[in-house]
Amino acid sequence: MCERYHQITQTRSINMMDYMSNFPPPTKSYAVDEIYNSIKCTSRRIYSRVSNEYLYYVVKTSYDEFYNNDKIGQGSLAGWHAFECSKIIELTFHNLEKFLKKKRLLKGVIKSLNLLNLIYKDVLDRHYAPGGTGMKLANEEFIRMQYML
Repeated sequence: MCERYHQITQTRSINMMDYMSNFPPPTKSYAVDEIYNSIKCTSRRIYSRVSNEYLYYVVKTSYDEFYNNDKIGQGSLAGWHAFECSKIIELTFHNLEKFLKKKRLLKGVIKSLNLLNLIYKDVLDRHYAPGGTGMKLANEEFIRMQYML
């Protein structure tokens, strides 16, 4: 029973792929929209950290990058669904991971610079506090300038 079911489903999928091979691949706008919607609906983890506009931009650039690097033109609709779509999605995820890594690195640099700025402000406050070394130096310079006049 189970073997017969697999034979029937395999035959149906082969017939479907044969049927789809008679049609041209989707246009760029339709393909980008389809990939964008599939990523948006299936991968909430990455999607939540990236804006909709940027995700659409990355999908579009990944599509362009895939077809600019590939010397072979587009095949049929069956070939697009079986091979090209998955490769473009893989390339999109790779580009998103690169972007998120850069974003994480930039956040770390900004936090470090903020911490250094707070330390610098604290040092200046202690330096020019009443009785601090900076105040004593400024007072000596002020007295020296009074004698010059």
